[in-house]
Amino acid sequence: MNNQYLVFGVFILAFLSCKNIRKCNYFELYADKNKSQKVMEGCLCDSLECEVWLYYKNGILSDSGSFEVGLKKGLWLHNCSSSARYTNWDIYKSDRIEINYPSAWKIIKSKKRIFFAAEDTSDFSQKDYITVIEYSKDSMNVDSLGYNTYDYMVHLPYIVDSEFKRLTIDNKKSYDLFFVKIENLDTSYVSNLFIEQGDFIYNITFISFKKDKCYIQNFYESFIMGIKINNKKLIHTFDVFKPE
Repeated sequence: MNNQYLVFGVFILAFLSCKNIRKCNYFELYADKNKSQKVMEGCLCDSLECEVWLYYKNGILSDSGSFEVGLKKGLWLHNCSSSARYTNWDIYKSDRIEINYPSAWKIIKSKKRIFFAAEDTSDFSQKDYITVIEYSKDSMNVDSLGYNTYDYMVHLPYIVDSEFKRLTIDNKKSYDLFFVKIENLDTSYVSNLFIEQGDFIYNITFISFKKDKCYIQNFYESFIMGIKINNKKLIHTFDVFKPE
């Protein structure tokens, strides 16, 4: 049997058993109000994801794995069209942030960032990495950060493509930016999110040298939806995938 389907089978069995655990409340979300296509299903413990979750794209099982108090923990299977990728997710905790990151990555200490992690490879110029910076609203506002960052980036000579989205997530203003960068024959992809919470603005930046769009999207979503500030999720999965 193909290992991909074996792992999916293990997750599904664990999920079915989770539905019978008293402490968990079973939850499912559909892409539309007619419930014609399921988006996700899993267990909630005190309104946060716990135990096993299953995610679907176009009606096909795409991602599966376990949560621990709202954050991914352990082995996850990400199914991208004809290929599958396994990622072991861990949780970094400090007095300022809790965040998901791949356990194979290296945590880098930084005075300017509340979180910084990168692939543990010898070639730093080709490392994928994620950073989180915290700004006080006393000195910055999310609109100027979003617009000014985009305006600066699109005028750089090595930016060949870009996207700009202004979003409202759970009544919080945010800006989601994406850039394709080609420099010295190396192509990288820059995903940048600015979002408010409380008295602060958070800037999450994910830079990848991979050419797999599914990988980039999956990791970016895992990062931005895998952050807790003061024990509250910065972006909740349910706020992103609300039915139309």
